[in-house]
Amino acid sequence: SSKEYYKLHPFNDQYSFWIDDKLTTKYVFSKHNEYLPKYYFQTDDKDVLRLSDCEKDYECSAKGIMECLDDVKLLAAKRMIGSCGHGFYRLEKKDDGYYISNKKASREEVEKLISGLKGYLFMECIVNHAELRAIWPDALNTIRILFGNCDGNPVVMRSFMRFGNSKSKGVDNASSGGIEAVVNVHTGESFYAFKKNEKGYAEPITNHPD
Repeated sequence: SSKEYYKLHPFNDQYSFWIDDKLTTKYVFSKHNEYLPKYYFQTDDKDVLRLSDCEKDYECSAKGIMECLDDVKLLAAKRMIGSCGHGFYRLEKKDDGYYISNKKASREEVEKLISGLKGYLFMECIVNHAELRAIWPDALNTIRILFGNCDGNPVVMRSFMRFGNSKSKGVDNASSGGIEAVVNVHTGESFYAFKKNEKGYAEPITNHPD
């Protein structure tokens, strides 16, 4: 049950912080940086800070983040410490203007949003594989593989993939209305897809609702 699950926290004692804080995660895995998204800016209650992957000398302000968006065209804004996709924004610059989580916005609206986001990371927004994007293009559609540490040996316990939909908008978390499907780690086949109903229970589905 969810109650039993949350009683287990924090997993891995003090090392839980390595993955709970997204900025810490970046530096813990720095030797594998080629596989990680680029981190451009960090905001806290007072300051805007440039991070390791920010190649240009942008101003440390909402204006500087806007200039970065103008250059890279796509940014993800994520809470430094957070889960379930809460507080996630997809910021995009297209030929016809700006978008916030796929909704048209003015430059002033985007800059105002950025100015109000405290405790956030502004980072590279990953674009998923074309086959997954064809199922639902507006979310990352994550594949996760869960490992257990059995006497020092990593053992695959289960794998699943998640899909966004019109309900979950720009995220794919089941808690936000997304869909999960189990993945066979040996064949790559996905099966037993489900979404949560209004009472929070898993409801099997055979087709993406959209």
